[in-house]
Amino acid sequence: MFDVRQVGSVREVSVEAWDRLGGRLYDSHAWHRFQEVERPGISSSHLLAYDLSGTLAAALPVYRVSRETHGNYQLHRQLPAAGAADAEQVLLGNRHGYNNNLLVRADLTRDQRVSAFRELVAAAQEMLRGVTAVAWWPYLDDESMVLLRPLVGGPTPLALKSECLISLPGTDFGDYLAALPKRRRSAVRADRRRFAQAGYQVFSRRYRDCVTDVVRLGLQTAKKYGGGLDLAAATVMMERQADALDDVSAVLACGRDGCVAGFALVMDHGRSSCVRTAGFDYAEAGNAAEYFELVYYRPIERAYALGRTELWLGPSSYQAKLLRGAVPQARWGLPLQVTDWPDAEVRGHNSTKLHELQAELGSPELHHRIPYDSYRDHC
Repeated sequence: MFDVRQVGSVREVSVEAWDRLGGRLYDSHAWHRFQEVERPGISSSHLLAYDLSGTLAAALPVYRVSRETHGNYQLHRQLPAAGAADAEQVLLGNRHGYNNNLLVRADLTRDQRVSAFRELVAAAQEMLRGVTAVAWWPYLDDESMVLLRPLVGGPTPLALKSECLISLPGTDFGDYLAALPKRRRSAVRADRRRFAQAGYQVFSRRYRDCVTDVVRLGLQTAKKYGGGLDLAAATVMMERQADALDDVSAVLACGRDGCVAGFALVMDHGRSSCVRTAGFDYAEAGNAAEYFELVYYRPIERAYALGRTELWLGPSSYQAKLLRGAVPQARWGLPLQVTDWPDAEVRGHNSTKLHELQAELGSPELHHRIPYDSYRDHC
């Protein structure tokens, strides 16, 4: 039913044809262009399913990574039984961004989607014949996981860090605020007063014009929370990201006298805006709700102004995000080629992940936002 072809780069596919396969940033042609050049040690292939009319219907990106440096994408750190430390990996779909939706045209029926991915999975298995590296899908959304799972033998999916999404009601910030509980509305107004009283200049810049500040402040924030990034490597990665994604990006920043004290990097595609990263100079910022203003409130205002209906915030800091209206979205790993995927151990891991999320949220009043239905059959 589908003609499956292989290309080495997303650049061999037109932007128009590729972007029909998904409506969010991490599905986009621009995002995959960045992933191909992010750093050395990555080689890409893309399996493409064309329908009988010769139109691209679905795609499966395949990234061979000689040494994955991001711990959240290292399978052995998520499930030690499933992979060797620092070994080569094959990541299917997205290899960055905590969002991995199946790339498929919206007009296909479910049966057609299943058929397309049955052929793409078979092609990936054939392509990886003789390759000893583990191959897996990281950070699949619920719908993608449910479709793929029976195509790879029905393993228990592996719970990973949850994404966070604010669905934006109405047409402006007032509508967002009105949707929050009364106590939370008061807290947001207090945050915004503190920020306004600090007297910051607030501005928006193109990504390519402020890579230096993004790297500088991003490294400070990473260091504060235990991250260890190399300045030279981070600079190269951000420069390559800006080259690929500058047209869909904005850096929202605050500062005084021309010096940037904090920023949030926001990217757009389709109906969504995504807060990709943020950073702060803690000698200048930290006491005036700068984080909340730049990571939540300004991106929400901007999203409304651009007609977006979703704001994606990434994983972690769940309590702060849920208190400001976000809902966690479960994310899953599935194996394509893994020596051992022990279901009992995976279920135990999933239960632990769920309990960790409950513990981080603290107040039981937030627990109702946890997607228990997503976890129920996998713990």
